[in-house]
Amino acid sequence: MTLGKFILWCDDRCVTRAADVTRDMIERYQRHLLYYRKRDGQPLGLSSQSHRLIGLRR
Repeated sequence: MTLGKFILWCDDRCVTRAADVTRDMIERYQRHLLYYRKRDGQPLGLSSQSHRLIGLRR
């Protein structure tokens, strides 16, 4: 599921191949998570942000 969110984020940026993912893109995704707001306007907690990045590390 967490990797799926990253794939959707990449798809929104027209990146569809794993070979096209760069370190810079992963850093931009991390910043996206930092500024992302849930439906109630609250930011994602640090543990939620970390959880979404775990799949990328593997």
